[in-house]
Amino acid sequence: MPTTLCITGMHRSGTSLTASWLAASGLVLHNGRVSGTEVGNPKGHYEDLDFVRLHQNYITSRYPKSLGWKVASDKPLRFDDVSLNRAWSLIQTRSAKYSMWGWKDPRSVLFLQQWKELLPEMKVMLLWRPSALVIDSLLRRSRKSTKKLLKVSIFEAASLWVHYNELIKEFRLLYPTDTVLLPIEFVINHNGKVAALLKERFGLELAFNPIHQLFDPHLLNSTRVSSLVRLLSVLSSCQRLELALEHLSDGEV
Repeated sequence: MPTTLCITGMHRSGTSLTASWLAASGLVLHNGRVSGTEVGNPKGHYEDLDFVRLHQNYITSRYPKSLGWKVASDKPLRFDDVSLNRAWSLIQTRSAKYSMWGWKDPRSVLFLQQWKELLPEMKVMLLWRPSALVIDSLLRRSRKSTKKLLKVSIFEAASLWVHYNELIKEFRLLYPTDTVLLPIEFVINHNGKVAALLKERFGLELAFNPIHQLFDPHLLNSTRVSSLVRLLSVLSSCQRLELALEHLSDGEV
């Protein structure tokens, strides 16, 4: 039975960095079609386009104004029959070809429960980053980009952080042995421990490569967070959720 790992988390939480590290360590993350670079991700997203478009297309069909990622529903999303058949086909194709594979897409957070039903042996690496840093990163990317897809307001950003991370928390509580939940800072500072954890818990046999060989600290800027963003993260439910994520995490912030 192939080992399958889904890497996911709220947008701007270090999922691309983590995926690039795991790919360099031997995990197959695409089948030849991979997303390219973008504002805020000059080194690429390390996303399998087949999975990304599956998620985007379904989200857009159900929430036309979401631009394929701005979803704040209280419940996990569930594919329609057409999307479900496509998802099952992707699993079969990858599993037949690779003994150790996975995919990375933040939108996977919205569908994790159904992916788990389709692929019960699936393991999930859940990544999170403090709300103020994510909100600030989303706003900076929004200002730099001319694409409507990446435009976001401060209140949208905060709402999305809460929604995605609430789903992460709930999935972690449901499947504690099939998940690792980590703050991105821990992955960066203790990637040797993370590799050992993935091997111990999931049996993931990787050729360890230090993450500092791939990490550009400027891409995870944590020094220029406005006072308004910090205030919003404290006054909203973000702070309570951060404490819950810290408590459930396999590594310290």
